[in-house]
Parts: sequence; C-alpha cells; structure tokens
Amino acid sequence: MPQVDMLLCLVYAAVLVCAYGQDPASKVVSDRFAVYWNRTNPK
Repeated sequence: MPQVDMLLCLVYAAVLVCAYGQDPASKVVSDRFAVYWNRTNPK
C-alpha cells in the first residue's frame, strides 16, 4: 500500500515541523509519534 506509506510520511513530516514550532508540548507529541512509528515499522 504505497498510498498509506506516503500518508504516514506526510503526517510524520508535519509532526516534525510542528516540533520545531513554539511550545514544548509538540515535541512530546512528536516523540510519542516516533515511538509509535518505530514500533510499527520494524527493520
């Protein structure tokens, strides 16, 4: 499903962009998303 992978990449990029924003709460969200991302994509 390449569409799903592309969508996840876009969401991940958006979270990273938000992490470089203003408040530290977005950093927490991006960290949690990174943990989820790593758990669902084993190498």
